Amino acid sequence: MKHQDTSGSEELAHLLPPPGNPMLPPDRQRVLEEHLLNEMNETRAPETHRAPARPRRRLALIGVPVAMAVAAGAVVIGLRGGEEEPTAEATELEQTISQIVLAANAAELQAPEPGQFIYTHSQIQYVEAQLDLEANETTVELSPPRSREVWLSLDGQQGWLIEPDAPGMEDEPEGTELNDALGDSLDDPSYDFLSTLPTDPAALLELIYEDGSGEGDSAEERAFSTIGVLLRENLLPPGLSAALYEAAGQIPGVMVVDDATDATGNDGIAVALESETYAERIEWVFDQETYAYLGERIVALEGNDFEPGTLLGWTGIVEQTVVDGLRQRPTDPTPETA
Repeated sequence: MKHQDTSGSEELAHLLPPPGNPMLPPDRQRVLEEHLLNEMNETRAPETHRAPARPRRRLALIGVPVAMAVAAGAVVIGLRGGEEEPTAEATELEQTISQIVLAANAAELQAPEPGQFIYTHSQIQYVEAQLDLEANETTVELSPPRSREVWLSLDGQQGWLIEPDAPGMEDEPEGTELNDALGDSLDDPSYDFLSTLPTDPAALLELIYEDGSGEGDSAEERAFSTIGVLLRENLLPPGLSAALYEAAGQIPGVMVVDDATDATGNDGIAVALESETYAERIEWVFDQETYAYLGERIVALEGNDFEPGTLLGWTGIVEQTVVDGLRQRPTDPTPETA
């Protein structure tokens, strides 16, 4: 997301939160500094808002969801590729995926009509970076929880974002317009594009593997990352969510985390994958009883810049529905009742 122009280091520093800890190691500090300076240079040229700045999980970027504690004693059970006989862990994963698929198929989904907008209200937390140009130091700190509201047209060409507590949006309490927010790709899919995807799990997984647009060094990490993008802030057409969950269950290394919580405080279970590339475990959180998708979180593993067990991702869906107008909320009165 690009915001108002900045003309120098003072303006850049103003967009960042106050200094905090923990400090990053030198290699990650250099990555952050380069990214922040690139952002400063890019924002010198005025441009229209294009993308809805969805929460991404790379720690090297400003605005990565983070929480600082993990539920103790979480039981992790997983499925590894190459096993000829089903294990207890594999059976547990299959049972969990089956419950999630059944719930997705049974859900009463809204069918948006042309001219309507998909509204998503989330609760999020970010790690935010502060660059001290004089001292040549970068620090990161956890932001307070904040609300995020996004409206998107079915073709992804119109949208609105309200996230007044986000860095750089302090002067936009009413939000900002999103132009050409989404398109026809797996990494930024519009509803219309999602409607074209196959609902056969095998065909869908093959398409995702061939696309290879996700994050990570392995094909498995990229496929899991891509499915996570499709789940995040998207209203999925009928049949697609179930197909995505079933496809995810076929990715080697996918596991079940028996105790997980989303950013709104809902307890659940998670379908997860450990990323060797980033020393993180990416988890999709589901309600323990209804198996509805609740949000996403990311947990640091050994070798990460944060202590193992620290959550590096923290989102929770408050509400997702279809509305008739841009910036209209589900609680707003209709013209007939206003």
